[in-house]
Amino acid sequence: MFILALLLVGCSAENLCKKPMVQIKDKCCVDLDENQICDIEETKEMEKPEVQETKNTESETVEEEIPEEKPVITVESKTTKTEITEKPKEEPTNQITGEATAEEPIVKVEKSEEKMSDTETYQFIEMYEANDLGYQYIYNHNWHRMKDNKIKIELSATKKFYNVRIEGKKYPVFHIDRIYIDRNKQEATGYCEKDVNCFAEELTDIPLKLDYAEFNEKTPEDWLYEYGEKQPDLFEERKYYLKSQLTTRAIYQTATGEIRLYYDPKIGLPLRIEEKIEDHPTKITEYFELTAGTVRDVDVIHRNRDEIPPEDVFYTTRS
Repeated sequence: MFILALLLVGCSAENLCKKPMVQIKDKCCVDLDENQICDIEETKEMEKPEVQETKNTESETVEEEIPEEKPVITVESKTTKTEITEKPKEEPTNQITGEATAEEPIVKVEKSEEKMSDTETYQFIEMYEANDLGYQYIYNHNWHRMKDNKIKIELSATKKFYNVRIEGKKYPVFHIDRIYIDRNKQEATGYCEKDVNCFAEELTDIPLKLDYAEFNEKTPEDWLYEYGEKQPDLFEERKYYLKSQLTTRAIYQTATGEIRLYYDPKIGLPLRIEEKIEDHPTKITEYFELTAGTVRDVDVIHRNRDEIPPEDVFYTTRS
């Protein structure tokens, strides 16, 4: 009976566990690595820690990414609005201690600088002030030399004044060929320096007081400061030639028409000004042969004959 029972159990096991299945304990399963452990049990044990690790890593990464993204978004939104709103939010306690009030003048300075730099023609003021050079030009056929609010006008034709009395002495005819203007003192003084009559009548170093308002003409610098800080309605950079000089044109609308300024892009000063009322040009001001860096301090003040070095002396044959 015992032998018969063994045969029956062996037959049932062989019928249930056919290759590649094998009998392990009371289970019929696959054991490819032949370690007497069902492969399905091994996979379950291996999968459990992996599933836990992936869940943990996912939760960790999500928790790390969320706080990282939030400050980036809020910082960007603050910087795009203004820096003023950002500072009190970041340091609310500092407003009470007084740091916010200390920041106010800095903000005002930045705003004023931005306003100045916003105008497209303000660059010419910065250029002119950075160079800090004396300049010269021809206007109304007369040479003008300007340096530090002093102007020397070399007249193309000698001016005559009749019956002039200077320091008790009467001059039936007084000649001048140079006019010196001091804008700080608002004075204009005429001298006779180069004309032949200057030497013949001994007028070389005698000053003649003139009407300041009559001879104080508008300079390129005056136009620059009047319109350079204004925003032009039209700005055309390096587009127009005045003779052989390339210029930048800026057009400013006025109550009665418009003003057109042609700026020298290297010096910063305007070379030509066109004033229009409605559609009709009314006045054109043009400064010819404008150059910078060629005028010295001594070139805009009168020098006695004894003060002029030989290399600066020249004589004229014009009568």
